[in-house]
Amino acid sequence: MNEEERKAKEFAMRLLSKRAYTRKEVIDKLRRKNFKEEVSTRVVEILEEYGLIDDKFYAVCFAETHQEWGLRRILLELRRRGISQRDMEEVKERFGEEEFEKCLRLASEWNGLLSKEQMTARLLRRGFAPSTIRKVLDATCEDLV
Repeated sequence: MNEEERKAKEFAMRLLSKRAYTRKEVIDKLRRKNFKEEVSTRVVEILEEYGLIDDKFYAVCFAETHQEWGLRRILLELRRRGISQRDMEEVKERFGEEEFEKCLRLASEWNGLLSKEQMTARLLRRGFAPSTIRKVLDATCEDLV
């Protein structure tokens, strides 16, 4: 390992000591620190071998910690962070079933406090599917206009 790779690895290790990052995020941060693309890629590969960068694990943890978000928003954010389609499929399989229950829980909390239109807007912003929102609001907000 040459000097530039050693410095890049040290920088990446400092990053990862604070929080988890995706492969893309680490490469982007290394490039912003003016490390060469080849060096950034090599360092990330080494860190993946050590298990310090694991996009699949990151994606699952991200979905678990964003319980107030719908699946659409979670997947959009994961895509933005560079998670592969394959790893996002795992998130869909694992958390897609919970979509209705999460939406129902939020709508139940807001029922009586917000109008049906306000709840719809909030749930859409949180990334729930329009069809799910419609089903949930039909079930929980029968008395609202």
